[in-house]
Amino acid sequence: MTLPDDPEGVRALAEDLQIHQAELEVQNEELREAKVLLEASRDRFRALFEHAPVGYIILDDAGLVADVNLAAEDLIGEDRVRLHLHGDPKNNAT
Repeated sequence: MTLPDDPEGVRALAEDLQIHQAELEVQNEELREAKVLLEASRDRFRALFEHAPVGYIILDDAGLVADVNLAAEDLIGEDRVRLHLHGDPKNNAT
């Protein structure tokens, strides 16, 4: 990309960059809002998962235990730390 030599071209380029910056700022705000909504949704799901009256065990693709909820811990008689869960339990409840 070559920079324009004339003042009019420089001004036009500066205006284009300002417009592009404003568009990026709007997109960034939209992404931040979406992130907040997704985090709230994830937290609600996690709370439902953890406190469900039924025991849930989530397996990974290899069939290994990826996560368990509190009811499953009670049924199994072991806490999740002793079950040697694979993966990050905070991200596996999906």
